[in-house]
Amino acid sequence: MKSNSVYPSQEKLSPEQKLGLGIVSKLVSNQGREIVIAIDRTQSVKIEEEGRTRITQLIRDALQVGDRIYIIDFATDIDDAKLAKEPIIIRSNEDKTKLLDNLSFESDPNLRNTDIQNAEWKIYKRLAELNQERLIAKQPIYSQSVIWMTDAPLFTQSPATEQNWIETPLNSPFRDANSQQSKDRSAWLQSLDLLNKPERSHQIKDNYKLTVVDIAPTVQEVCTYAPSGQSNCLVAPYLVNQLWLPSFILGISSLAVLLGLIVSGLHIYASRKGWKISINDEHPNVKMKNRYNLGEYPFDCGDSEIRGYLLRRGKDLWLEASKNDTLKIFLDGQEIVQREKILKENFTLTLNCENSNPKEFLVRITK
Repeated sequence: MKSNSVYPSQEKLSPEQKLGLGIVSKLVSNQGREIVIAIDRTQSVKIEEEGRTRITQLIRDALQVGDRIYIIDFATDIDDAKLAKEPIIIRSNEDKTKLLDNLSFESDPNLRNTDIQNAEWKIYKRLAELNQERLIAKQPIYSQSVIWMTDAPLFTQSPATEQNWIETPLNSPFRDANSQQSKDRSAWLQSLDLLNKPERSHQIKDNYKLTVVDIAPTVQEVCTYAPSGQSNCLVAPYLVNQLWLPSFILGISSLAVLLGLIVSGLHIYASRKGWKISINDEHPNVKMKNRYNLGEYPFDCGDSEIRGYLLRRGKDLWLEASKNDTLKIFLDGQEIVQREKILKENFTLTLNCENSNPKEFLVRITK
C-alpha cells in the first residue's frame, strides 16, 4: 500500500464519527486487528523464560483470525524497512507458529542507548499512516495495538532528560522539546488518545515490562474550505461509503424482525382472544369453551355416547370424529370421518341418534 502524507489532525472527531469508525473496524469484511510487537534489542533487556512464556501465551491464546502482526526491533533507531514490511496475517495455528519462529529474544551486543521516544514516534506514526491510507482508498480501517517489550519508560514528556531515561542518546532530537520530532511525537500521542490511560503492563523480574497499548480505530480528519460556502471533509463521506450497505441490511433486518413481531403478536392475540358461541339461537353469545363433547350438553342427543369433539386450538376451530361407525357426525351435510378444520363461523352440525331421528345444531361463532 502506497504511503500517503499523514499528520496529526487539528479537527476533532465527533462521538458519532468515533462510533462509526469503531463499527467499520468490526465489519465482517475487516476481521482482525493490526498489532505491532516492538522488542528492545539492547543488552539491558534480557528476555528470559518468563518473558518468552508470556509472549508465547499472548500469541497462542490472544491472537485471532485476521490479525495482522508486525515484528519491529528497536534500540537507538528503527529500521525503516521493517516498518514498511508486509505483516504476518493470522489465518490458522500454523501462522501463529510461523510468527513465533520469526521472533528473536536474543539481545544484540552491538546495540545500546535505547531512544524510546524515537521508537514511539515512528511506530505510532506508521500505524496512523496505514489507517489513513485505508481512509483515502475507501477501505475498512483496523483497530490497532502495540506490544512493547522494553525497560524504557513509555509516554515520557519531551525533552527526554537523564531523569526520564538515561540511555537516550545525547544527540537525540527528543532531548529538545522544541525539535520537530518532539513536537510531532507529542501531537501523535494526543491525536491517538494515548495519554492518561491506565498502564497495562507486566513487570518481569525488575528487568523490563511487557506493555500493551491499544489504539482505538481512528483516522485523521481533514476538512478544507470549498467554494460557495462549502467545506470538504474526509470522515463523513467515508463512513457513508463504508456503512450504507450494512445500514441498509440492518434496516431491512430490523423491519423484518418488527414485522415478525407484529405478526407474532397478532397471532398470539387471535389465539387468546375470547370467542362467543350460539347454538340453535339459544343462549346467544355465550363464552365459548375450548372443548365440547358431541353427545353431551349443549350437543345432547339423549344418550351417553360421545360421537366426537368440537375443539378450539389457538385461532382455529376443529371438528373431530370418534371411532364409531353408527353414530356419525355431519358438517353442513358432509360426513366427518376423522378431523376437519372448520373455516366458517356459521355452520350446521348433524348428529346421528340411536333411537331417534338425527339431531341438528345450528352453530354461530363470534371471534
